[in-house]
Formats: sequence, C-alpha cells, structure tokens
Amino acid sequence: MASKATRERTKAGKARGTEKRATKRPGRPAFEPTDEQRKLVEAMVGYGIPQEEICLLVTNPATGEPIARSTLNKCFAQELQTGGARFKANVVKTLYRRAVRDGHVGALIWLTKTRLRWSERHTHEHSGPDGGPIELQARLEAAERVSRRIDRLAERLRETEGTRSPGEDAGGDGGS
Repeated sequence: MASKATRERTKAGKARGTEKRATKRPGRPAFEPTDEQRKLVEAMVGYGIPQEEICLLVTNPATGEPIARSTLNKCFAQELQTGGARFKANVVKTLYRRAVRDGHVGALIWLTKTRLRWSERHTHEHSGPDGGPIELQARLEAAERVSRRIDRLAERLRETEGTRSPGEDAGGDGGS
C-alpha cells in the first residue's frame, strides 16, 4: 500500500499534467493563409504549376520561409480542387466573348467544333464505274506479259538443253 505522501505526490503530479495540457505549448504559430495567397495558389494550380513549385512561392509570414507541401494541402485544399476548373471556365468565357461579341472567326470555328461537335470530315471514296470495284486491268496485263516472257524463256532453256551432247557441261565452253 502506498504511503500518504506518495498518494499526495501522485495527485499533485496529475494536477500539474492537466495544467500543462490546458495551456498552449510554446512553438510556431499555425499558418493562416491570406486572401492574396489563396488567389495566388488557385491561379497557379489553374496554370498547371506543380505543387512543389507552388510551395516555394508561398511563404509563411511567421518564418519568412516557403510552406511545406503538407501545409499547402491542409490550408489550401479548396484552392487546389477548384483552381483548374476556374481557369478553364475563364478561358472558355473569354473565348466565347471573342467569338460572339467580337465575331472572331477562329474562336467561332473552335467553339463550333468543340462545343457543338461540328467537324470537317473529308471522305475520299475510291470506286470503279457505277460505284463498282476498281478494276486492276493494267496490273493484270503486265503480270500476264511477264508470265508469257517467263514461259518463252523456259521453253528456250528446254530446247537448248535438248540439243547439247551428253558430255557437254552447262558452262558452254566445251570442256576446255
């Protein structure tokens, strides 16, 4: 069994521990982003700048140093999610204005192709007379000519082989 003095020290220790937890610990104050920083982060996300580089451009006023990636994700979660969508919306809005209000032909063409799904399709149909198949007469005639010539050469070869005497070699020099 613990002595009375030990119990009192334990109670005092517990009381001190709760006092320490109740008071704020000393250290760096939590990062609080400004409205200007929020706009900057949202714009940079829209421009496609990687988060590592965004961290380098956002500084903590308490330390004067760039924020960590975890701080960026924690304090700018909304801006990280909406930056890309807001950028696209602004681009399309500007393009729409140029097309409709200013009559910019390039913008009109782009909008009709992307938003209205119009396209310039060029189809090239190759067919023979009356839409039938293409006849390859010229190639067939050439192939037939080559085949006839090969047949004539083969016939000549057979004729020359038949006139040779059995002792002649194929070299044609008479064996000398």
